[in-house]
Amino acid sequence: MQWVELRTLITIFMMLLVPGWAILATTNLWRHFEAIERWILAIGLSIAFYPVLYYLIRELLPSVRLGQNKFIVILVAFFVLVDIEALCELGIDYVYDGVKNSFDGSQFNIPAIQQAENTQIIYQDSGVSIYKICE
Repeated sequence: MQWVELRTLITIFMMLLVPGWAILATTNLWRHFEAIERWILAIGLSIAFYPVLYYLIRELLPSVRLGQNKFIVILVAFFVLVDIEALCELGIDYVYDGVKNSFDGSQFNIPAIQQAENTQIIYQDSGVSIYKICE
């Protein structure tokens, strides 16, 4: 599979999951549903989100055209919305920050994680860090 095809598949996957999960995580609605229902609801919210985003941007910024790179930036911004409390409630206790950037360019907001309360550096060496984000 070529890089363009892989990048397109990753973008589609992110488009179908990230906005819905960001909405569920920021509103804490995910707690009210079973596991499969959460995934279905996240996909449904993500699909419903894009017409709203499209017409909102067309109304506010008519000269802006949404391409694949701009969508990736928007999706990465949704990752920032998922707060650390939601990660803790999901059972994610540690965050790993590697030397190299991820293959799709998305990453955690490490400065925000470092400044969050109860965050501890467990390991740090040669650009690799492991943070404990939950107690």
